[in-house]
Amino acid sequence: MGSVDRHEQDGSIRVNLGYYEVLRSGIWTKLIAEDKAGWDDYTSPVDVKPNSLFAPSWSKMFGHFNGYRFAPNLTTEFQATFHVKHDYVLNSPMFFHIHWVDCSDSVGGNVNWRFQYAIAKGHGQQAFIESDVFEMQQASAGSRFHMISECLIPILVDIEPDTLIIVSAARDGMSPLDTCKNDVFALTSDFHYLSTSKATLNRFPNFYE
Repeated sequence: MGSVDRHEQDGSIRVNLGYYEVLRSGIWTKLIAEDKAGWDDYTSPVDVKPNSLFAPSWSKMFGHFNGYRFAPNLTTEFQATFHVKHDYVLNSPMFFHIHWVDCSDSVGGNVNWRFQYAIAKGHGQQAFIESDVFEMQQASAGSRFHMISECLIPILVDIEPDTLIIVSAARDGMSPLDTCKNDVFALTSDFHYLSTSKATLNRFPNFYE
């Protein structure tokens, strides 16, 4: 995946007069006054249902290390669940990414990952809402290299602490965009999010006062 300047697209973050701002539909919108905010990760393991028709197999990666194998020319999927912590910068963007590795002797071609998420605020405030399906392609830098495939389209919805995000993700090896002929292994999945590095005043809404 080539580099992309996030300052040219929705979800970009900047500091203006001590305030963090996010770019939404070409307009900079103020988030909160927080000088020490910075990027952090929500991490979730690869959750596979063994009886699923699309489940990857548990296979040897290298040495004594095993992982879930996502084969070419197949659709293999996993699920992950993320809990939004209380240090989340309110209304800031989040970027989903997958950590993966190709352990083949000869690597080449793009792996096509796709995902969809369902999201809902907690405390009985909201039913789960399903997103569109997103895709991202990336080629391995070499055998056993740690790769991170990140979607550059952020989640930009109404998010607050205790929100749950359920992600259904897959290697779509049937897609013409997947040109890698090797097995690959998904290791974990994450969301990059903007953190205040602080807790909230309350455990439940209103969290801040």
